[in-house]
Amino acid sequence: MSHRRLLGLLIGTALLAGCGGGGNTVFTPGGNNVVTPGPTPTPIPTPTPSPPPNGRAGLAGVSANYTGTLTETDTNNVIGASPVSTTSTAQVTSLVKTTRDISGNTVFTNTETDVAQLRTTSASIVATVVYQTVPAGTNVRTLSTVETDSSGAIFETDFGKNNGLVDILPEADGVTFTNDGGLTYKETDPGVNPGAVTTTRQQNPDGSYSSTTNTLDASGIPRTNTATEGVDQSGTYRIEALAAVDAGGNVTSLGRAFTFAAPVGAAPPAIGYYNLTAAGSLGSVRVQTQPGVNWLPNVTSLVSETDTISANQKLDTSCAPAAAFAGTATLVKQVVTTVDVVLGTIETRTTSAYDQFIPGTVCAVVSDSIQNFYDYSQQEGNFRLFPAQTATPVATVTVNETLSLQSVTPPSTSSSARSTSSLGAGLVLPHSLVASRVEHVVHQQGLRRLLTRRSAGGNQ
Repeated sequence: MSHRRLLGLLIGTALLAGCGGGGNTVFTPGGNNVVTPGPTPTPIPTPTPSPPPNGRAGLAGVSANYTGTLTETDTNNVIGASPVSTTSTAQVTSLVKTTRDISGNTVFTNTETDVAQLRTTSASIVATVVYQTVPAGTNVRTLSTVETDSSGAIFETDFGKNNGLVDILPEADGVTFTNDGGLTYKETDPGVNPGAVTTTRQQNPDGSYSSTTNTLDASGIPRTNTATEGVDQSGTYRIEALAAVDAGGNVTSLGRAFTFAAPVGAAPPAIGYYNLTAAGSLGSVRVQTQPGVNWLPNVTSLVSETDTISANQKLDTSCAPAAAFAGTATLVKQVVTTVDVVLGTIETRTTSAYDQFIPGTVCAVVSDSIQNFYDYSQQEGNFRLFPAQTATPVATVTVNETLSLQSVTPPSTSSSARSTSSLGAGLVLPHSLVASRVEHVVHQQGLRRLLTRRSAGGNQ
């Protein structure tokens, strides 16, 4: 899983202000781009007059209105004789505006409202984007995303120097690029019972991480839970929120700890479960059910990503922009997969951004799905951690969001040099705004719930 929360995880940014170019370009995270000949793409008509190749990159003072849907499906595959699923759908309205910060970076702010049958939620998502000149054009890179939602929760992702790349300008058919997994994820959540929860996750470029969660135990005493994941698919999880105190107020146990050994061959990964001594070392062994299968047989890395640019694509069937924006577009597609051996999750997030020269991003589609092979919720009985016994995950959480452009307003024209015709009057929407929102919904509905239950009191 990625906490970008968690997770984190790698949510891109801006789309092109122009389409074009032939050939295949391979981009490395650090920006050392190598161009090799490739097939000539089908020409895409451009308006006249045409702005410079990056004429709209980083343009401030633009606003755009998007509408769409946000759908969440939660499925538990083992709680009953057959899978049990719940699905909710919200209607989404989104207003995106651009400004500049004091460093000259472009700041995209998305004010989003999600109206479902039983509740209405809102969120403000801010993405800070830098445009980096490289020999082959301009790299569009997200430096950070920060979301504040109506529950009071705050989610922040700060991308590493070789992460956050979401587009290459000008967009050229056949271009591919990628990112590593380096990032820092921070979450402050006042809504997790019995009190506030703050999590900081430091994720390395190879996907390994260390995570610290400050929370309150069932008695309201501040505790710290820690988790680590190694690149070799091993991990540890210390739950100090389960610390025990005797009648005299003396700490008799600092809580519980899980250890996760990397799978060997086809054998399932081994899970150890221990009491922690008062000094915090591993103490007596507790009973722990083992996984029935190796759920990591095809995992070769903890984080992987592919990014591709394809010209002249039809819009996704879920897109419903205003009629003026309903034509073909350049597709910038990102697929990120993150594995968490501690939480027992495989998360796959696919972001598809559809770009037109004018007006810019006409549709963004994000699908984020977490397969949970470990369940900490105790829904399967008196188990602190219940692992999957078959290749089917215990539970899945899937969130899909589509945003379609309805209108765009160019910046005010203070001079002829900034006329709307020269600027193209379009919005280069960082798809990190949409991906960030979806990712945090996944984490809230899935991982927050598990955090609450696995930290609850009891003798499991």
